[in-house]
Amino acid sequence: MSNTGNRIEAGELKIDFYWFKWDKDAGQFTQVGMNDWAGTGKMSAENWEPGQSDALLVRVDSMGTLASKLRLRFDVIADSGLSEALWFNVKTGKDYGQMITTQPTQGPVYSNDDTVTCMSELESWEDPFNTVLVGNPSTNKETEWRTWYLIEYGMYADAGNEYMNGNIDIDIHFDATQAPVEEDGFGDNQYDAMADYAVTTAEEFDKALADAQDGETISMDSGLVITEPVAIDNAITIYGNGATIANKVAIDAEGVVLSNLNIEVPMTTAEQAAPIVTNNQDLTLVGCEVTRTTEEAQPYGYLVNVGSGVLTAKDTVFTAPYDPETAFSASPSVIEALGGVDLDGCVIATDGYGLFSQHVTTGTIKDTVFTGIDGRPTLGVFNSTLLDGLVFDGCTFDMGLNSTVAAGNFTVRNCVFDFTNTPADGAGNALNVYSENGPVVIENNTFRFSASNQRGVNLTWADWAQGSHDAANVTISGNTFEGTGECAIRVTNVWENVADPAYPDNTFNGNVVTVEP
Repeated sequence: MSNTGNRIEAGELKIDFYWFKWDKDAGQFTQVGMNDWAGTGKMSAENWEPGQSDALLVRVDSMGTLASKLRLRFDVIADSGLSEALWFNVKTGKDYGQMITTQPTQGPVYSNDDTVTCMSELESWEDPFNTVLVGNPSTNKETEWRTWYLIEYGMYADAGNEYMNGNIDIDIHFDATQAPVEEDGFGDNQYDAMADYAVTTAEEFDKALADAQDGETISMDSGLVITEPVAIDNAITIYGNGATIANKVAIDAEGVVLSNLNIEVPMTTAEQAAPIVTNNQDLTLVGCEVTRTTEEAQPYGYLVNVGSGVLTAKDTVFTAPYDPETAFSASPSVIEALGGVDLDGCVIATDGYGLFSQHVTTGTIKDTVFTGIDGRPTLGVFNSTLLDGLVFDGCTFDMGLNSTVAAGNFTVRNCVFDFTNTPADGAGNALNVYSENGPVVIENNTFRFSASNQRGVNLTWADWAQGSHDAANVTISGNTFEGTGECAIRVTNVWENVADPAYPDNTFNGNVVTVEP
């Protein structure tokens, strides 16, 4: 029995806006624009006098497949004080015939009229209507996918001469986000109930952060830049839409998610905290860019430090520059995650170390690129690392100044060790294995030599490397060695139980296996 032709498509959130201005002479609303209505302000007016008024009617159509929540808000760009002499009022309706023929307020409005709101409160005004529109207009009633906003505004009839030649500049915004109407695959229509409108200012972001509860989402406007330090104390998701935090992020909550967010921090040598720090809690980064914007940073510093927590990152770029003259003695690295990592599709760019010492020992790193910065080679991909089950799968290692150094038990498969950009005095070994305390698997990788002094896998030893030297615990198979190096595999004489022939199941392309007596 077969079931073919299955297809899954994401829904679409699509809103169209139609703008109507009140034509006093004709006694009706006339359409003057659609959507952005470029070239003119929607509430523009000149030479107003006390008692004068106008109205703007906005038709909002939900034309996509998803239901939407709608919010009207205003930004006051500039105000000479004229707002104290102006009023506004907002109404909504669903019926086309009623709204298109509605008569806006005609008579004079005075400053003591409590049925309208003074424009001095325009920016703090909050849309009270909780408008929800369904999608799929071809299959639903018009009143379910269409709504109308009537914005009336005018000058108080008792405004004094002190407001002459005054002005106010206003932006009108309609924010839309997905509404909890459609059911997900489990019959739940609340899966997007926490979808929220994007915050557009630092003040809105601070308030949203202060008010956020566990499980909630804060959405940021794409152009928003936060310059102050950010403290996150609840298990929330921040969806950046490409927004930027240009300062440190301190997290004291389990399971925070940062998505599509740029974090750019000019750390100094006096600062001991990484740009992103958790209090030993798990953290998830999705589609983020985390960047230290200066080479000045503390020795043994990190870019992201979750302590004993687990770092999960997908499609995230980590950029950690460091002064090349002092990088070797300072040994900076990119990540500390003692609880482990789950990296997928990431880039780790640094002229320090990608991973160093025992800062990352377990987890999975998949389809991730380790490289240098701006043509400068990385100090090393990973160094002096006693691994505890860490798996590298499908990664690319752009070999830099130093060889990779590892011990313990780990797996490296389907990866590329590329010496193409390695300096003449740079890394000599793609992968040094100093000891083992369990299975070491090196399989189906590609090693690209660019010089005759380079090796692929080097089974060697060091005083710091805990464990034994039993070659029977080291699997090296299915690898391809391209170019001509010193040797494909070297086994020093501290290793025992070396098979004869040693590691034949590889494609050597003329490169040899050297087993020291």
